[in-house]
Amino acid sequence: MSDAPCIQEKPKRLPRRTCVGCRKRKPKWKLLRCVIGEGDVFCWDKAQTLPGRGAYVCGNACLKKALAAKAFQRAFRGRQVKLGEEAEGSG
Repeated sequence: MSDAPCIQEKPKRLPRRTCVGCRKRKPKWKLLRCVIGEGDVFCWDKAQTLPGRGAYVCGNACLKKALAAKAFQRAFRGRQVKLGEEAEGSG
């Protein structure tokens, strides 16, 4: 047997994202992702795989905060956000 120290693997880092409503950093899987779809319409990305720039929120309370503070316009780099029917009731 060798006296060499045991090689330990580094713990895997979980991707973290910032909620645009409350500005808290959380694991990506705990947040809801939204993107600007065709026709500049706000849509939810449930699988978190749609192309383009995304913004993350914790839930309904943070969604309302983000809309009031125009955080989505900043997150989407100045693009106007139009809420579709599905976006208003989700979260």
